[in-house]
Amino acid sequence: MAFLGARKSADELGLRLLDFLVAVFCKPDAPLVLAIDDTLFGRSGRRVFGAHYLHDGSQPAGQGRRTRWGNCWVKVALVVCLPCLGGRAICLPVLFRLFRPKTAEDQARPSQPELARAPVGTGPYRLVSFVPDDRVVLAPNPDYFEGPPRNRGIELKVVPDDTMRGLELRKGTVDIVVNDLAPDIVHQLEQEGRLRTKTAPGTDFAYLGLNLRDPILRDRRVRHALGFGIDRQAIVDYLRRGLATPAVGIVPEASWAFEPDVFRFHDDPALARRLLDEAGFLDPDGDGPAPRFRLSLQTSTSEVYRVQAAVIQHDLREIGIEVDVRSHEFATLYADVLRGQFQMYTLQWVGVTDPDMLRRVFHSGQVPPAGFNRGFYANPEVDRAIDAATLATDDRTRRRLYGEAQRLIAEDAPYVPLWTKTNVAVFGPDLRGVVLSPVAAFTFLKDVFRE
Repeated sequence: MAFLGARKSADELGLRLLDFLVAVFCKPDAPLVLAIDDTLFGRSGRRVFGAHYLHDGSQPAGQGRRTRWGNCWVKVALVVCLPCLGGRAICLPVLFRLFRPKTAEDQARPSQPELARAPVGTGPYRLVSFVPDDRVVLAPNPDYFEGPPRNRGIELKVVPDDTMRGLELRKGTVDIVVNDLAPDIVHQLEQEGRLRTKTAPGTDFAYLGLNLRDPILRDRRVRHALGFGIDRQAIVDYLRRGLATPAVGIVPEASWAFEPDVFRFHDDPALARRLLDEAGFLDPDGDGPAPRFRLSLQTSTSEVYRVQAAVIQHDLREIGIEVDVRSHEFATLYADVLRGQFQMYTLQWVGVTDPDMLRRVFHSGQVPPAGFNRGFYANPEVDRAIDAATLATDDRTRRRLYGEAQRLIAEDAPYVPLWTKTNVAVFGPDLRGVVLSPVAAFTFLKDVFRE
């Protein structure tokens, strides 16, 4: 029996590593079971939507059942009936877990956890060894349908410390690091000139999240003042060392649904002060030290993000807002965000490729636990545009409607966009074939070779 179980990490490298391993071990060798947990409930405890599972042309199974099919890949859709869409059914892609059903022989033998570490697949590599928190060793699969990889195998090493990753590259004990070095370390290695770098536009989106239930932040003029008060270009140029661009919104510029004609922030402290005056938050002592009001900003303990928070704190002090920066371990920060226990926070969306993320993040029906609208943003016009885009059957209509939603969201500013990451790989001078996709997937590694 082959079983592959995985838990997605909350950090961007973990997401990309999992995507890479799934691509390597991507085809089953036995009958499979599709198991989807459809117990999605709203805040009141009522079911948010009902679900049916479709497979290889046969009749839908009942809700909550497991659906089995044979040794083949089939497209699986989740047909959902959303009350907000008038009860009309739509098809959505589904993330699901695949595993072989237990046989009588399986039931009779004791649990064998080692099977979870020996997946069988038909990707470009086969698993040689796996040591938790240390390394994964992959060897070429000579039977891969697109031909064998251009290298003799890959060893994925776990090096938790940022500085140590840079040192291993410098010593030559690591050949390549993708998107896992601090900008200052990338800059230093570039200055030394012994290693090569390659960059490409990315999709990771850093933002300042705002709690719109807060009596101060519910005023759009205040949110605009925050956006005009933060020098985002300085963050890109100095903190990110140019490895980013000032962000427009959560939909990346590389997306087919990206809307360029939207409201955008720029560095304008004078305008920010005028907006705060209009909102009734007058400066109590002119150029003196007394603030107009105070806000708290929650961020992670990562050095890069703590420094970024300090820059935001400095910029907002210049327009009369005193910011209390609170750094937390990621688990604590994320838990507070999920519970809505914040005024402002900084986080990143990783690998956004589908405009449906607008629904998950900004639709009023997607406040936790239903979705990711953690700032409690609500605009009926945005809901209408997103709902209509979800029902649309052609890309031209979908793009127009998603564009309308992006324009409205940009004006309302439930987020202050900070930057969109520029992907970067740092690698040895003898490596060839390094190509970065917008999501910086590791699948290109099969085409990397040593000259």
